[in-house]
Amino acid sequence: LRQERRLRLRHVAPRARGPVLGHRRGVAPPSSSAAARGGAEGDVRGHVVLVLDDVLSVLPWEATPSLRPHSVSRVPSVALLRALLPPSRGDKASTGTHTIDASSAYFVLNPGGDLPHTQAMFHATFEHQQWEGVAGAPPDQAELVQQLETKALFAYCGHGAGERYVKADQVRGLGGACATAVLMGCSSARLKREGTLEPRGMVLSYLIGGAPLAIGNLWDVSDRDIDRFADSLLRRAVFLPDTPHPPAGPSDTAAPAPAKTLAQRLQEAAPDATSSPSSSRTPSLVECVALARDDVRMKHLIGAAPVCYGVPVTCLRRT
Repeated sequence: LRQERRLRLRHVAPRARGPVLGHRRGVAPPSSSAAARGGAEGDVRGHVVLVLDDVLSVLPWEATPSLRPHSVSRVPSVALLRALLPPSRGDKASTGTHTIDASSAYFVLNPGGDLPHTQAMFHATFEHQQWEGVAGAPPDQAELVQQLETKALFAYCGHGAGERYVKADQVRGLGGACATAVLMGCSSARLKREGTLEPRGMVLSYLIGGAPLAIGNLWDVSDRDIDRFADSLLRRAVFLPDTPHPPAGPSDTAAPAPAKTLAQRLQEAAPDATSSPSSSRTPSLVECVALARDDVRMKHLIGAAPVCYGVPVTCLRRT
């Protein structure tokens, strides 16, 4: 009798225990292709903000297949996110994106003097934008702090996050007037824990100082590949349309053409992607970070290192 009862229990179908993934009973979840496009109608997914603690912040969530083609940034807390958002204008057209003047920029290029390839790649390009800055030498600390307070954009191409040339407490003390920072050094976006205190990092210092966005790398990167990423990012979002391309070096001549990103393939697959009004707008820096990940050689190592702390920022370029 017990064996017969066990056999009957094995053939009993399990009852539903409630909704699956938050969907109502009897309603099928959306397909993976529709979810990747943001909806069944081909809508573009809005900006995604990740609120991460010190344990989760070391992982490159933005490089996962579900988030890689989208605009994604991270913040350490919701309170800081609310402080970074631009003031609401009370209309539906407000997108929560800051707008800055791309011509108001300051750069620090190869301050240690040991990155000749980086300096040769960007020096003439930065001068073409009529930017102010220092190349091949360390900047004056007082002048750098002043430029961070008065300029709208700060580009750093050197080792680390530039903490050797400007202190974190000086950046945090700018009083809410700090330039958007693009820090292309090794581990420039890495947060470090000091004992039992909350983790610290230069990217957080820029946000506390008033910068709406700080871009950096989670781990150490190679100079030539991160130069390719930085060039692709700045050309898409910041540089003037007539900016000449840098001369190709010996290792760049055989570089393969960059493949189409997943975001571009999804946009081409969407029936109304070309006719939507948002297709002609200027992409934000965060969106261009997602596109530039596939323009490097090591897409899943160097391409996964850059992350964005803060909220989206769009650069107004002169035509």
